Amino acid sequence: MAVRDELFKFEECENIINKEVGESEAYLDKCRIIETELANLLNEKVSSFNAADMTVPQNTILRYPKLKLPTFDGNVKNWLAFWGQFEKIDGDCNLDNDDKFAYLLQPVERGSAAENLIKSFPPGAASYNKALKQLQLSFGSEDIL
Repeated sequence: MAVRDELFKFEECENIINKEVGESEAYLDKCRIIETELANLLNEKVSSFNAADMTVPQNTILRYPKLKLPTFDGNVKNWLAFWGQFEKIDGDCNLDNDDKFAYLLQPVERGSAAENLIKSFPPGAASYNKALKQLQLSFGSEDIL
């Protein structure tokens, strides 16, 4: 019964994370639309001035498909593919370490050595850098690769 309760809690947490990711992506989409509209308004205002030497950079906003992080199973051979994508999350200064810790655990295969390593740290901002460093030492060490 306890295992089923834990699975239910995990699925509930995963659903909450997925919902928040979706909401943040919707928020980013709205920001991009507003940014584009603002750029268009600025371009109209600038073009109404008759200043020949005034230049305004054209911002082109491209919408890329959503990337899904590859699942990391704890196999050293799969570390580079995982890290190549996750490094973008790690370097995102707009995310706090609490969120980064949640993102770090999300694509890790259940029951793998990588999951066990991450879960050996208490969830939270203070543990993120420690957990990431241990992952890098265990699976991304240049000696191993």
